[in-house]
Amino acid sequence: MAESPELHQSIALLASPIGDEASQTDRARAARYLLDHASRAYPELLRQLQSGKGGAVAIIEFLPQFNRQESIPVLAGLLESGDEAIAPVASLALARHQQSDALGALLHALLSTQANTVCAAANALALRGDRSACEALLRLASHHDPRARYHAVQAAGSLNCFTGEGLRLLALTDADADVRHLSERLLRSHCDGAAT
Repeated sequence: MAESPELHQSIALLASPIGDEASQTDRARAARYLLDHASRAYPELLRQLQSGKGGAVAIIEFLPQFNRQESIPVLAGLLESGDEAIAPVASLALARHQQSDALGALLHALLSTQANTVCAAANALALRGDRSACEALLRLASHHDPRARYHAVQAAGSLNCFTGEGLRLLALTDADADVRHLSERLLRSHCDGAAT
């Protein structure tokens, strides 16, 4: 199959950092082209992502728009890497993914030994807004890493997973001051919400 200059130009436009109105219009047009030519665009995007050519963040952000099941393991692997720049982007792509297995990939990432992966997955679960994640997030309230605890508590709080007593206990006993302060804020919001 012949190389398509328009395909490569459209992929390059995804990663353009220019934010003016004309550039945004060009990016939207490029995105439409890629989706309209998904049979060629999707494999090329994956090839470029795996080659490390550049534009990884833009490609990762774009993959959910194809709504392909096979992109979930790719995104999950990037999330599991724990890379400070890539893991959060991959987790947000999974949060926006329409396939139900994306939720499973995020829940699985909560079991990671890498704190960056756990934090990113917790944030993505909050964005996804699925309360079925509550049990897994609440278990992380006792995670050994304070960053993971903080993000898990924050996500569980945004999904209204906590009871007032659970928040009160964290606010009094957590070893990390930031987790205690977050729990206190969530408890105040919880009490204010219960009072109305």
